[in-house]
Amino acid sequence: MNPLRLYLVRHGQSLGALLQGLQDPDLTDLGKRQSNVVAERLRREGIGLLLSSPLRRSLRTSQLISQALALRPNVWPDLMESYDGGGGMPRSQIINEFPRFGLELPENWWPEQPEEEEDLYARASRVEAKVRSLGHETDLRVAAVGHGTFGAVLMSSILGAPPCGYTRFSQNNCCVSIVELRPGRAKLVRSNDVSHLPPELLT
Repeated sequence: MNPLRLYLVRHGQSLGALLQGLQDPDLTDLGKRQSNVVAERLRREGIGLLLSSPLRRSLRTSQLISQALALRPNVWPDLMESYDGGGGMPRSQIINEFPRFGLELPENWWPEQPEEEEDLYARASRVEAKVRSLGHETDLRVAAVGHGTFGAVLMSSILGAPPCGYTRFSQNNCCVSIVELRPGRAKLVRSNDVSHLPPELLT
């Protein structure tokens, strides 16, 4: 039985890294370059399904990846970053800016209250269950474009590591982490792999 491979990709560098206080920032020019490079990496991996967080920096990264992979990205709200208030683009605005994306979210999709660590782990469990429901016998390779903190929580949850009060896995912009999923089992193949990025694109 072939494992399902999940490729976790952190979005490219965002304007929020340069200008503090921006809500739902877009990518910098460097972030777009990073996204194009990781897109080529993923193209060689044979990705069959592309998922994205609904925040703009991940949507833009997914858009650039989708052009290389000729895949329609699907937006999953549970892939969003840890939530501490504010919001992102409503569904109608995402449709206008990213018309080729498949959307599985309501108009106002963000949580009503800031999330605690246990909320993040519960959300990560939902993502894992949904990915696992895609099947394990098709050698499916899934790329999910998301964020640093939630990506670390998702890897921790998949590997059975409990909440710890800190970010267990570091993730550079446009890194690739790979997890193999079999029924009742998970194997970490790569963590924060940036071998595809030249030194000048590392952030």
